[in-house]
Amino acid sequence: MNRFLLFSFLLLGQHAFAQNAQVYNVTTLKGVDEVFIINFQNSTSVISDREGRFSLASFNIEDTLIIQHPSFQTKFVPVQTILAQNGAVYLNEKAVDLGIFVVSANKRAVKREDVPNKVKVIGRKEIDFQNPQTSADLLSQSGEVFVQKSQLGGGSPMIRGFAANKVLIVVDGVRMNNAIFRGGNLQNVLNIDPILIEKTEVIFGPGSVIYGSDALGGVMNFQTRKPSNFSDSSGFNLGSAMRYSSANNERTIKAYLDMGKGKWGSFTSFSASAFDDLKSGQSYVNSEGDFGKRLWYVERINNKDSIIQSSDPHVQRNSGYDQFNFSQKISYKPSDSVSVLYSLIYSSTSDIPRYDRLTETANGLPKSAEWYYGPQSWLMNLLNVEINQKRKFFDRLNLTVAHQFFEESRNDRKFNSNTLRKRTEKVSLITLNADLDKEINEKNTLFYGVEFNRNGVQSEGIRTNVISGASSPVATRYPEAGSRTQQVAAYLSHQLKMSKKSTVLWGVRYTRNELYADFGGSNFYNFSFEEVDINSDAFTASLGYTFRPWRVWQFNISLSSGFRSPNVDDVAKVFDSEPGRVVVPNENILPEYAYNGEIGLLRKFGDKGQAQVNFFYTSLQNTISRSTSQVNGSDSIMYDGVLSQVLSEQNIGQAFVSGVSYSLMYNLNKNFGLRSSLTYMDGADLDTKESLRHVSPLFGNTAIAFVTEKIRSEFYLNYNGAIPLAELAPSEKSKPQLYGPNGSLAWYTLNLKFSVRPSATTNITAGVENILDLHYRPYSNGISAAGRNFFVGFRADI
Repeated sequence: MNRFLLFSFLLLGQHAFAQNAQVYNVTTLKGVDEVFIINFQNSTSVISDREGRFSLASFNIEDTLIIQHPSFQTKFVPVQTILAQNGAVYLNEKAVDLGIFVVSANKRAVKREDVPNKVKVIGRKEIDFQNPQTSADLLSQSGEVFVQKSQLGGGSPMIRGFAANKVLIVVDGVRMNNAIFRGGNLQNVLNIDPILIEKTEVIFGPGSVIYGSDALGGVMNFQTRKPSNFSDSSGFNLGSAMRYSSANNERTIKAYLDMGKGKWGSFTSFSASAFDDLKSGQSYVNSEGDFGKRLWYVERINNKDSIIQSSDPHVQRNSGYDQFNFSQKISYKPSDSVSVLYSLIYSSTSDIPRYDRLTETANGLPKSAEWYYGPQSWLMNLLNVEINQKRKFFDRLNLTVAHQFFEESRNDRKFNSNTLRKRTEKVSLITLNADLDKEINEKNTLFYGVEFNRNGVQSEGIRTNVISGASSPVATRYPEAGSRTQQVAAYLSHQLKMSKKSTVLWGVRYTRNELYADFGGSNFYNFSFEEVDINSDAFTASLGYTFRPWRVWQFNISLSSGFRSPNVDDVAKVFDSEPGRVVVPNENILPEYAYNGEIGLLRKFGDKGQAQVNFFYTSLQNTISRSTSQVNGSDSIMYDGVLSQVLSEQNIGQAFVSGVSYSLMYNLNKNFGLRSSLTYMDGADLDTKESLRHVSPLFGNTAIAFVTEKIRSEFYLNYNGAIPLAELAPSEKSKPQLYGPNGSLAWYTLNLKFSVRPSATTNITAGVENILDLHYRPYSNGISAAGRNFFVGFRADI
């Protein structure tokens, strides 16, 4: 009888054993993806899917499983216990998030330990806790990306001495960089809504083999949220959030709806934000007179520009703006091996005042009465088809077709002038990508693909009398007859797992670049040419090696090259970089290249933490830089009523950037943790020995974290080093409105942030930034940073 009962139990157990299990966050009761599950014998392992599900079929009923995830405390659970809990496994969060096991550094999921590049991953859990105002702030809060702001509605990431069109923004595998991304500072990253981001990966160093042009300093890979998979049943998730911050009277509301049934899924989100004028800190550690204070501003009264004295010099008048974001995604999964996803993402802003230009003076008077960017709009339609099925030439095929539309404008009116100049740019960008993987055997895997993109640029210019309303054409920023670029590329990458301890990854890419700009029929310029037609080729390669001699140590070595093809902004732009200097087109410009060498060391402390240090050196060749030039034999021309020195973008030099970065993440126990990061760089033009504009000062942050099942908090320190005035890049020295008499000063802020979860479906975040209310202006910023800032947010998920 006892033998019969035991036999029956085993039969029932084996029958139950066929079920799937699911890993949950014990706090949120949501599924946890990318959890690594392995038995004690290290003979069988699986990874949970997007919903936290995994199969128990490959394990024995006597097994005890090790449930591991860098963001959660490791758990040891017998299979029989999982079965008794109806397949549910609950994990507790760590005080410090150690990242994830799998990254998408080369457009597909690979083990992080096999990637030779440094990669910073910011997951959804961290995004929810940080609760940033914008995606630019999200990158800055990581402590490993320096972000410049010319105005409140700004955010230009600097990565390893490169910025703007020398770093690449990627959204869902599609390049966001377009033909008019400039070499100065950009704020396009603002168009990516934080509520929409599932995960962000910052890949440091050249990434052109996989991602193509512009990936000199690094790649910011934003992966947005997709509809959940509700299997054969129907279901939905509904969420909303609100946020308020005191420094700029921010009011933000957000909402999303995630629903599906069977093979179909839908995800909808929107957010709306209003930001008033930003208030800076009032405590000055180093007195620099009135630097950074808003003592006056311009207001139009009775059709006359009037200088108004500020009632509060710490309120940076004319810096506020609004923003709206919307997304709609529809997924269809006709079979287990095929998935289809359509995405629509839209973002737009109100007018964004160019704060730094509004503080410029000449002869004791303001230079500008008005200077603002018109609404910055971005619309992306994307169709993605992914096939995961072993075929002759691929095991995985990812096809992406995308169209993006950008619209932006620059609007300026000089002080005491009645003429408002408006220049509008519209860009249409079509992208086609095919990325394939093929596992040859256990040791060899091929990654290869092709890419096509085409930019079309239309530019308009108009001047309007603000009193009479009369308007007339004005010189456009880019050729009024239109311009276009086109790139066709193919790449191949090979991963060789030499042993369990070492991996080699190499790759090559070829890109054909074409650019055409039509100046024919221009009523404003008399160049010696009517069109620019440039064709060029670019070859890049990379080689990386990862070595894990012991379980706790990893060594990475990589050599890589990156390139940036000249775009319409480089070749065909006419604009005043500053009063008295005008940039004109150059038809003889070629791609610039970066050659990078890097050594990385990683030390693991079990599942408690890790420390990482990376040393890098980048040589920039054929550098595209702005230098003196001529138009029809003259070094000066009349531009906008001012005799202006002629400049153009040219391949004139070579430069270097070198540096070291360090990061530490360590969980002291189940409640307390420590994280810290620090980046130091140096760089110069090898011909002039002058500093480079986008090499940031020393920066980083340090945080002490505390976590329980319901509470998470961080007390953290953000810090920046100084750059003396004499060591600034030449282009920075000519901007007195950005720097005091001592250049860019060192600063630090003390900050406190916490979140409380009253229930599994609600969350409250709050905190105070810049507790000491220090006044500081980060390097190259055109606006002072926020003073003491109280913020609170509320989120509910159903």
